[in-house]
Amino acid sequence: QKLPVLLENILQGMANFCPTAERFVASKEFVKRALQNSIVKPSRHATYLRLLSLQIDSWPLEFQIEALENVGIEKSKLFISRLLAESHKQMLIHGNATLSE
Repeated sequence: QKLPVLLENILQGMANFCPTAERFVASKEFVKRALQNSIVKPSRHATYLRLLSLQIDSWPLEFQIEALENVGIEKSKLFISRLLAESHKQMLIHGNATLSE
């Protein structure tokens, strides 16, 4: 009985997703701090250098941090809207459901 309501709420949340400026800044700082910490710790840095030499298509952490500095809330909103507009949604509904639901 409640599954159609849950599904509708999830799809509406995905369609109307718009990050707030405060949450965006907090998430950006979290990612930046995680990238910087992976450079500082010797064990992680050694693993990072090994993987960087083995992987063909990978960005060095310094480039990732620099690219993160250029990302803003407006660019993110534009990217999200384009991503959702161009994505294909498909789901499997299993159980007691009718076509109208």
